[in-house]
Amino acid sequence: MAKFSVHDLCFGYTAQRLVLKELSLQLSPGQVLVLLGGNGAGKTTLLRIMAGQLQASVGSVFIDDRELRDWSHQQLAKQLTLMPQFEGNESGLKVGEMVLLGRSAHRGWCVPFSDEDHQAADQAMKLAGLSELADRPIATLSGGQWRRTLLARSLAQEASILLLDEPTSGLDLKHQFESLRQIRALVKERDLIAVVTLHDLNHAAAFADQIALLSGQQLLACGPPEEVLTKDLIVQAFEIDVIVTEHPIHGTPLVVPTGEVTR
Repeated sequence: MAKFSVHDLCFGYTAQRLVLKELSLQLSPGQVLVLLGGNGAGKTTLLRIMAGQLQASVGSVFIDDRELRDWSHQQLAKQLTLMPQFEGNESGLKVGEMVLLGRSAHRGWCVPFSDEDHQAADQAMKLAGLSELADRPIATLSGGQWRRTLLARSLAQEASILLLDEPTSGLDLKHQFESLRQIRALVKERDLIAVVTLHDLNHAAAFADQIALLSGQQLLACGPPEEVLTKDLIVQAFEIDVIVTEHPIHGTPLVVPTGEVTR
């Protein structure tokens, strides 16, 4: 399975507005990395650079020892998939048809889908809890159902690198935990790499192997949850006071905001 890395990355939407500065990350198969940071910290921007949708001003992204820009679009689509934070659902497609589009990387746009493609899409819908909605028009879905459809489409692609931008956004409590549990199980079972943006620090603590904390254009910290989710680092990144204790069941960090803003 592929290794995935970012080296000395800098990016700005303009010369005066630097979003990410000198950022490096290395990920190995079987690993879940969660990106944390306040609004505007650069999490989505970093995912889009990792997916090849944005070009870094400085630095490079590598799959194994091959730079991202050296892969063709079709080759890249077989290696990684991006679940976007926002995507409209105004088309006339049904859920099953939308999920099946995740197989286009394997067939091309003009090649009929095979039985293998349909099986992969069915399995992805099952994992996302969408099997009963396969014939439902996507325009009629709730926000949470639509997010699960986008997740299923990414899973159907069967790429070795999953880039997931806020996959739990809009989901109820049950589906938040089920989605994260399924993603982690797939990563471990298939030796994949997942890079996931989240806002819930406690979800990140329970779900991540590594956490990358972004703040002030830079990588503030990167490591296991217990090393990154400390009071000092959280206050620095989010500007709110917290109590960090131990989860009574899982033993992971448990972050409780006091409500006191530090700046």
